[in-house]
Amino acid sequence: NIPNYNTYGLIIYNYQGIHTVMMCILMFVLIQNYNFKNKIWENTMHNISVLTFGIYLVNFAILRDVFAPYFEQNPLNPVELEILITFTLSFIISYIIIWAINKLPFKKYIIG
Repeated sequence: NIPNYNTYGLIIYNYQGIHTVMMCILMFVLIQNYNFKNKIWENTMHNISVLTFGIYLVNFAILRDVFAPYFEQNPLNPVELEILITFTLSFIISYIIIWAINKLPFKKYIIG
């Protein structure tokens, strides 16, 4: 444990680190090898996949502006719980924002 060492920023924001590469490979392999026989699950995955680029773009702003300031002041133990909460809530918030933008009639002026 190093004093004044920001492990939250290292794990979450270091997109060039080995942590990010390993998480992306894991998620890709899990989703690629999953058999989508459930129609609800298949539709959910399709709806998410249509919005993934927008979720990707919005996600960083949510992490930086919402979760980083909060968890720097109020860290959770164990850190795995903090990561799980951050992932879940940032994904849901990002999805809702992009889904709402996608429903606007003038969305082409916002997202191109």
